[in-house]
Amino acid sequence: MWDLLTWIDASPMAEEIRISLWLFPTLEIAHVAAIAVVLGSIARVDLRLAGLVSRDRAISEISHEMLPWTWAGFVLATTFGALLFVGQPIRYVEVVFFDAKIMLILLAGLNMLQGDRPLGPRGDATTPSAARRRSLLRVLDQRRHLRPVHRLRLN
Repeated sequence: MWDLLTWIDASPMAEEIRISLWLFPTLEIAHVAAIAVVLGSIARVDLRLAGLVSRDRAISEISHEMLPWTWAGFVLATTFGALLFVGQPIRYVEVVFFDAKIMLILLAGLNMLQGDRPLGPRGDATTPSAARRRSLLRVLDQRRHLRPVHRLRLN
C-alpha cells in the first residue's frame, strides 16, 4: 500500500496540486460546496419529516425531488475529496481519523443507495412521531458539520 501512496504522491497531478497557488483552494471550495449540497438536500427532507416545512406536500415527493441533488453532491464531494487526497496522500493516511472518515463516507453511500425504497403506506403527508423526532435531531446534528474547516495543508 505504501508503494501505491508513494507513487500517487510522486505523480505529476499530486505535484501540481501541491505547488499550484490556486488549484488546492479551488478543489477545497468545490469539495465544501458539494458537501453543502448534500447536507442541504438531506436537511430539506428531514425538515419535512419533522413537520417543520412543506406540510402540504408528500414526504415521498420531497424525497424523490431531493435525491438527485444528494447524489450529485455526494459524487462531486467524493471526486473533489479524492483529488485533494492525491495532493498529499501520505499525510492524509497518517491522520488518525482518516480511516474513520472513509468508512463513514462508504456507509453514507450505502445509506443513499436505499434512498429510492418506498416509505411505506404513510409516505404521504403524515409522519409518525418517532420519525419526526429523528429527523429533527438529524437537522440539529448537521449544524456541527458547518463549523469552520481547518485544512491539512502542510507546505
